[in-house]
Amino acid sequence: MAMSLLLSLLLLLLVGGVSSARSPPQLPRQFQAEVQVLSHLTDPRQEYPPSKGRMKVQYDFDQQLARAEMLEGYNAGKTFVRRYDQKQEFAVKSGDFRKCERAYLGDAMPAPEIPFAQEFVAMESVRGKVCEHWMHKHENVRVHVYSDVASNVPIRLTEENVVDGQLTMLLTFDLLNVHVGPQNVSSFAIPDGYERSDCVRNVGGFPYIHAFHYYLRF
Repeated sequence: MAMSLLLSLLLLLLVGGVSSARSPPQLPRQFQAEVQVLSHLTDPRQEYPPSKGRMKVQYDFDQQLARAEMLEGYNAGKTFVRRYDQKQEFAVKSGDFRKCERAYLGDAMPAPEIPFAQEFVAMESVRGKVCEHWMHKHENVRVHVYSDVASNVPIRLTEENVVDGQLTMLLTFDLLNVHVGPQNVSSFAIPDGYERSDCVRNVGGFPYIHAFHYYLRF
């Protein structure tokens, strides 16, 4: 298996060498995935603040829909549903202290895009997948994006800080079990059988959820 992966990498390197141009990775507009977020500045031995977050995301920019079920980390046990198409959002807490909140959602849905120029670095293996490694530098910050060649979808983003040659890892975002395609609108109903009239109004609304740093948020 290792030899097969090595041969695949060598082949892609040869193909890349003769290719006249590469296209930087683009974020999918419609997909579902599990997202893992790791803070490298937080001690994993401490219970709080958590160093790791995990959520199940369903996302459809074309239909203006987003949903995040928080499985681990901040807001674990909560599910957020953003209906930009209806200008409303919901936060539902499960468990012993069940609660549903609703809020007006007047902002436009942020586009899923990596807005800065990216420089191709190399072909690399990430979680056993052959990936293109791209990087962006801005002052002391470097952002690395790894795009799965087979699916043409970015599956990892890392952010690091470099001061006086000293590198400090900041954050890592991983997209797992990615399925690209339109989402079923019925998946964005209020969770746990709540109706809109059951939900307490939240005047301030809820913070953005970052599924791939600032570049894919809702």
